[in-house]
Amino acid sequence: MSSKLHQFTNEVGESFRLIEEATTEGLPAFITDLRARAVVEWRLYRIGEMSRRYRVLLKEQFPAVPWDDIIRMRHRLAHHFMRVEPHVTYVIAVVNVPKLQHVLRTAANT
Repeated sequence: MSSKLHQFTNEVGESFRLIEEATTEGLPAFITDLRARAVVEWRLYRIGEMSRRYRVLLKEQFPAVPWDDIIRMRHRLAHHFMRVEPHVTYVIAVVNVPKLQHVLRTAANT
């Protein structure tokens, strides 16, 4: 595994743990918890930024992952944060991040 891929995998793993902690109380609590939303938005931003930087490598290694969508979310969080809906962020956090984590873990174990 290349150092960039290892770094990305570690980032996603760390983000997964923090996002999981921030979303355990469910959607209604998440919507009213500014700290939880900030954690999730920041970790999604970081995943998106690393995806943008390592785009070529990641697309080669994991072509089925929707990298462009991940990068677009980073762009939205960075530049259009006032239009980010908490319920959308929550769904991405509890559905898409675990899927990404699973893909990376599966690849690491092969």
